[in-house]
Amino acid sequence: TIARTGIFTDAGSYPALIRYSDVLTGDKPKISTVTRMAVKIGNVKDSLCNNEMNLLLVETNGWFPFNNFNHIGASMKSPDTSFAERKAYKAHLLRLELESFSDILKEAPSGEVFSKTYYSQLPFLCGDRAVFKYRFVALQNPLGTVTRDVENEKKGVRDYLKELPVFYEFQVQIRELNEQVKKEIDELAGEDWKDEWISVGHLTIAPQEIDADGASVALKSDLKQFYNLGDKQIEWLHKTFSFFPSMTMKEHIPVGQVQQFRISYYPNSAKQRLEMLAPHDIVYVKFPFDKYLESPQLSEINKILSLAQNTSNSYIPPRLFYPAVYYNMDCYTKYLVQSLPSSIKRLEYHGRIEETLRPEELHQISHPPKDIPVGDLCLHVVDEDEVFGKVELKVKLLLNFLAEPLIFPFVDVHIDSSIEDVVTIKTLSGLNEVIRRSNNEWSDYQSDEAFSRLFFYGAGSTSIRHVSDVDHRIHSTVSFPERTEYFIDYYELYDLEVRPGFRNYALRAHFDDQQRVLSILDYSNNKLYSPGEPGWDHAKYAVRQTVGLALTASEHLVSCHFVVANTMVNATFKLPTNHPIRRLVTPFLFRTTFVNNRALHSLLPENSMIHRASALTHPALITFLNRSIRNSYLWQPFPDFAKSLGPQINQMADENKFPIIHDGCLLFNSILKFVQRWLSSFETIDLAQLTDFWTVLVESTAVCRAKIPQTLTEETLALVLSQFIFTVTGYHELFGAVSEYTDFRFIGLRARYGATQTDLQSWIIQSALLATTSLPMPKLLTSRYINYLNEDELTLWDAFQKDLNQVSEIIRSVNSKRRFTFLTLDPELLESSVSV
Repeated sequence: TIARTGIFTDAGSYPALIRYSDVLTGDKPKISTVTRMAVKIGNVKDSLCNNEMNLLLVETNGWFPFNNFNHIGASMKSPDTSFAERKAYKAHLLRLELESFSDILKEAPSGEVFSKTYYSQLPFLCGDRAVFKYRFVALQNPLGTVTRDVENEKKGVRDYLKELPVFYEFQVQIRELNEQVKKEIDELAGEDWKDEWISVGHLTIAPQEIDADGASVALKSDLKQFYNLGDKQIEWLHKTFSFFPSMTMKEHIPVGQVQQFRISYYPNSAKQRLEMLAPHDIVYVKFPFDKYLESPQLSEINKILSLAQNTSNSYIPPRLFYPAVYYNMDCYTKYLVQSLPSSIKRLEYHGRIEETLRPEELHQISHPPKDIPVGDLCLHVVDEDEVFGKVELKVKLLLNFLAEPLIFPFVDVHIDSSIEDVVTIKTLSGLNEVIRRSNNEWSDYQSDEAFSRLFFYGAGSTSIRHVSDVDHRIHSTVSFPERTEYFIDYYELYDLEVRPGFRNYALRAHFDDQQRVLSILDYSNNKLYSPGEPGWDHAKYAVRQTVGLALTASEHLVSCHFVVANTMVNATFKLPTNHPIRRLVTPFLFRTTFVNNRALHSLLPENSMIHRASALTHPALITFLNRSIRNSYLWQPFPDFAKSLGPQINQMADENKFPIIHDGCLLFNSILKFVQRWLSSFETIDLAQLTDFWTVLVESTAVCRAKIPQTLTEETLALVLSQFIFTVTGYHELFGAVSEYTDFRFIGLRARYGATQTDLQSWIIQSALLATTSLPMPKLLTSRYINYLNEDELTLWDAFQKDLNQVSEIIRSVNSKRRFTFLTLDPELLESSVSV
């Protein structure tokens, strides 16, 4: 609001004159050195001169100056230049940062005129309460059309503008003009401001014919008619149009010593130029903005300008450069956007990946697992995968490199984004190509109905409890509201420390017998929020962020990958490679050790993805992961877990209103049937020979809520193996493939007070994390492992596939009668092992 003054007071559109120029004189350069774009805005009310406002810009570097800005360097030798002016100019040159020189040398000759970003560099007033810098960000990238070679570049510019418009996004940085800023205005002028860039408008250059000198043919014809000029005069007239920074509104006066130098320098430069042109009978004329839009020669251009300036019209093109909010991200986040999608594409396997599983090629693992501390607990992780071997050293170095704060400082950026910004980032980075498609369609993210769907027809289903199961769960003096039938409770996260700027994760939500959300209790202020009340949308958002953290870090990373899958890896190494049980589980452990080792480097350490994307301090994150191990219930056979939810929730499942129980039991029973067939087909399985195998399972789950029973029987063996397979297939899909939930308007990993959507930084890191889970694993329903399983085993496998097909048909049939689609546990969509 402090910036809503001058030209920013009201929305409007203005005619503009745009000039591009280079910095070099003398010898003809071999490559383009166009570094400047000057914009003269016309019909500006209350302007100090000619109803104009001049925006002088310099390409590439956001601070002032390196590239001999407007030949001021040459004027330093002029006797008309005062000592104070020279001193001010030199002071700014001395402020240049050495490490930025390479950027200047790289960008200055880039040559793609219409694909550059042009900066103001120096600050201007924004009324009497603020100062601002600005830039024009290109929204097109005509590489290959507008080339680096100078002569070809001129032709490329002419050819491009003959067919296509050029678009820029007008962005500003605002700083309050307090006493400190006033005192340091010259120092601030020379700095690259880190303030948020805010989009305030668009600049459009309409398609038009450009002559050999680079001027608009229609414009020159127009001016020739207005002023009755001769051919020689019109050829040189553009030299008389002065882009003085002082020609502006009083609200936007240039500030700082360098600006004052420019104000005095430009008129002298213009005077010298007019004296040089005097022999050609060239005189200064005011650019006729008041007549400009009435020109019949420019009528077609004006039609396009009108379209582009009408925000209700869809003429604005798809963005070809990252939006303003992206440039406010920290270097770590931008690195993920720029590098991760292409890295994932390089890892894609374009054959049937299960055929890489060959008994004769399996690595022989003899060394014991390494102990990885998680608080007072340890994960025991083997560092070599049977199929894929060890994580490459260069990958480990890269992952350690990403977690190094000296290289990638830990910076939280609290900036929201629009759907257009997110779509642009996904498209330009390639994230949209590497994030898995959703199993279930969500067109609604923020309504009360969508909130309820998450917990009754989505990944939050495992958190729902009936109100009769309250016992020790009530941690507040605020009782359950009337009509509460079901609830979710995250009080256990109350004591986890969050970083500055974020709120905690402790909330409780209440639902009625029709699955409608009634209210949300925020433990941070012990206040109850109801639909339609102030704070309601924030309360729903805060719960969704909590669910996102629980699904991603606790259920997916800790429980699926380490408590279950990694534990089975360690146990199977106690068996010979040809043992029937090891041969049974190996397809379901495909690549597990490899991806878990990568997870240790990229997800658990301080400054890792989970740490940066969440709101937790690192000690709090470790506490949370430690509790996740202790609270893990995934070794409990799924039918027993479903039964533990109580008769009321199971009644919902019988009525086709709580699909996870119905579909989960179908899937588990088909897996159990397969495991029982497998075990009964081998007469050589001796339970006494499984002591070491079973001991690893028992000891590894001793601290968990769901423990492997001490006594080994044929029944417990079948249940444990079935639950393992159910977890790495069904549970992993439920908790790990959460791309359908991770729209920035829905689920994230951290919450800010007052917000209603995931901030852009957290969304990007979370999307990058999801992208790493997109590498395809063998499909559960269509993979046959013909290079691994023998003929008898393939017969058992094919019978399993037949059962899974029947389960898939049933699930798809009942989904047609459900209020919301829930295909998450459909075997046709499942993979046979965990992936990250």
